[in-house]
This record gives sequence, structure tokens and C-alpha cells, in this order.
Amino acid sequence: LDTTQPALPVKAMTTTMAQNLRKKWNTILLYEKSNPLAFPPNNLGARVAFVYQQCLLQCGYHVDFGFGFCTWLDQTGQQAEALQVLEVVVRRYAPKDVLLRLTLAQIHEERSDGDAAAAEYESILADSVDLCPLALIHLLRLLRRTKPDPGHARKRFLEAVGTKHCTWEVFVAFARSEW
Repeated sequence: LDTTQPALPVKAMTTTMAQNLRKKWNTILLYEKSNPLAFPPNNLGARVAFVYQQCLLQCGYHVDFGFGFCTWLDQTGQQAEALQVLEVVVRRYAPKDVLLRLTLAQIHEERSDGDAAAAEYESILADSVDLCPLALIHLLRLLRRTKPDPGHARKRFLEAVGTKHCTWEVFVAFARSEW
């Protein structure tokens, strides 16, 4: 698997063709995960990972496959690899998918990497064309939890007041956290 090359469809697909392709890959993935050949766990993990990688070569822009791969890796105890897969999916195939990026920031925070989470939230705010108050709310809450000085979150809130992301929901969330 050459991770430097983006996944591109083999040929132009109609919606029907894309749906059929997704169904086929889902069927293959379910079959491999069921372990019909009774492989030991190590071999099964390598086999399922290989099938997911093959799937992503053809269906990389269908982010549910990439997220499914990340989830499967996480469930099998391979958290570092799961994070790496999610980062590749977000950066390469879905840089504008706010929910995936919020998930990535949340995983960074769960792994006690507050700086990477804050950087991801800031990146979402910088890259987002549309309103994204949720990213700002999560960033402010992260700063309140991770920085020892509560003034740090207040300072970031005051910086954000004039931006497009600072809607009434941000004011309510910040007021509730201050109270």
C-alpha cells in the first residue's frame, strides 16, 4: 500500500455503481471480520487490516470505510494505528469533514495530547468556511480543562467574540462553564 498516493476510483462511477461497490465491500468486510476460516487473532487482524486497506484504495473518499477501519483498530487494541488511520483519512480524503476532525481532536484529548487537540480545533476554525461554533465551544472547554490558568480560556473567548464562529451558543456554553 503506497500511502503517498491518493485513492482514486478506477473509473467514473454513477450513483448506482458507487452504491453497488459500497455494498460489495461491506459484504467482504463483514465476511472477513466473521473469521470463517478460524484464523488465530494475529492472522485475522492482519487479514482484516489488509482488506480495509484494499477497500480504501478504491473507496477512499467514502469516509465511513476509513472511520470503520479506525474503529475496528481501536476495538482490537491498536490505538496508535487507529489514530494514524484517522489522521490519514481526515488529511487526505475528508479535510472538510468537520465531524471527523472533531472526532480526531477528541481522540487526541483522550490520549492526553491536549496541544494536538487544541491545534486541531484551531485548524477547524481556520479552515471552516461555514459557521462552526461547536469547534469553538470544544476548544474553550479544552482550554479550561487543560490549562491551569482560567484566564487562558477567557482570553481565547474574548479573541473569538468578533469572529463568525462566535454565535449565541458559544456565549451560552462559556457562560455556563464560568458559572
